[in-house]
Amino acid sequence: MTKTYRFCLWLLTVATTVSFGCSYDSGPPKYPVSGMVTYQGDPIPDGMIVFFPTEPGGGAQVGVKIVDGKYAGKTTDGVMRVYVEASRPGPMVKDDMGVMHESLDWYIPSKYNDQSTLTCEILPEDNKELNFDLK
Repeated sequence: MTKTYRFCLWLLTVATTVSFGCSYDSGPPKYPVSGMVTYQGDPIPDGMIVFFPTEPGGGAQVGVKIVDGKYAGKTTDGVMRVYVEASRPGPMVKDDMGVMHESLDWYIPSKYNDQSTLTCEILPEDNKELNFDLK
């Protein structure tokens, strides 16, 4: 066996081992979560709901896409702070280079995203739908 061949074989073994150790399912167990998100009574057509663990060691934050007000994904268990973000087309604006483009209107109030006080608890058992009606 040549040195190059042995090095390539070693590199392949290390890469395979690392990839199995870093798989998506590693870390704390994840549980299904789903529900409906509305703003002022209407389903959010396109947005994101993010679950942030509030307890130390609670796992990573998980973002789930909202489509037509509905979301479904997986997150770790525990008490979560919940952020909701959504945008819609805004007015045409001119950028620093003088080019016109459509702006985004981030219409969900900050009390539901960067200053959110929304919380929920994810249980390892059967999670019912978690619906959020934002005013």
